[in-house]
Amino acid sequence: GANSEITEEILVAHEFDAKKLKLAGYTAKQLKEVSFDSMELRTAGFTPLQLRVAGFTPSEMRYAGYPVKEMVDAGFSNRRLMLGGYSASEMRDALDLSLEQLTEAGFQVAHLRSLGFMPVELRGAGFSASDLKPFFTPGGKRIYYMILFSSHFFI
Repeated sequence: GANSEITEEILVAHEFDAKKLKLAGYTAKQLKEVSFDSMELRTAGFTPLQLRVAGFTPSEMRYAGYPVKEMVDAGFSNRRLMLGGYSASEMRDALDLSLEQLTEAGFQVAHLRSLGFMPVELRGAGFSASDLKPFFTPGGKRIYYMILFSSHFFI
């Protein structure tokens, strides 16, 4: 059962089927050790928490299709999810994150601009004027210099 190693005989007996092995009491960790991937384990009905305990990364779990909300419920931080490849828009939409929370997760200006945040909002969230410079057209230089030399912003 669940306390023993998964041998080739056990794999054959369960037809190399992750769901059958799960029903027989084997854990996600045991299945990972015999090369089942995150997608196979999700299909078999394992939860994000079970995969996390088994040692799967957020990136591997994203590949399997686990949604952001379930990943947070499994105990992953916003930062780990960002590093695992979840997008700023996925995270904002699923978790209703603020600009500050997205910034703390590690998203950069390009990601945040693509969500529609304005330069003045990004400046207020701690990005420097030079971080924002690539997002101004030549005609926008006046605005860039106003942001550069302004110390207060009303958002």
